[in-house]
Amino acid sequence: MKSLLRPLGLGLAFSLASFTTMAEVSVGAKAPAVTTPAEELVLENNEVVYRDWAPTELTGKLRVVYHLNAEMGVDAINKPFVDSVEALKLSSDTFSMLTVLNVADSSYFVKSMAQGDFEAKREEYVESEFIWDEDAGVRDSWGLADEGSSVTIVSKDGQVLAHKDGKLTAEEVQQFVAVIQDNLK
Repeated sequence: MKSLLRPLGLGLAFSLASFTTMAEVSVGAKAPAVTTPAEELVLENNEVVYRDWAPTELTGKLRVVYHLNAEMGVDAINKPFVDSVEALKLSSDTFSMLTVLNVADSSYFVKSMAQGDFEAKREEYVESEFIWDEDAGVRDSWGLADEGSSVTIVSKDGQVLAHKDGKLTAEEVQQFVAVIQDNLK
């Protein structure tokens, strides 16, 4: 925690420490490995294709891991945060928004609807990463809630800088955006 205090500021570091709600994701620790494979949506010749994805750690660039459980309206839960990040217009060389859609508990109908929407988002946001998770690998490996959404910021070295399961308040949106900006300097 001591190394976190310097870059984030004492007050912000204490605030971010309280965001950790599940035992598996801890601010200051390495992001947990994902133990169940999922599929990454990749654009290939202007078509979305699915490739195996099972990282042991998330490294190389600063990432926001935006985890969604497939349910109606889930994308609105943290939309103010996503909009704030998009407004920053960050370089894909140093930053990535990695969206994981957990469809493990979804009906065939919901999966079908979600898949079409998710593929369209993949085509629209070519610099982002999109993960289709049929086995709840990320949710289970990271100890996330069964419903809703979570936001986790992971450093280029794979360290969790901030995490919250559930909706970010307006103040938390500002704090999370500040963490992103501070770690891209």
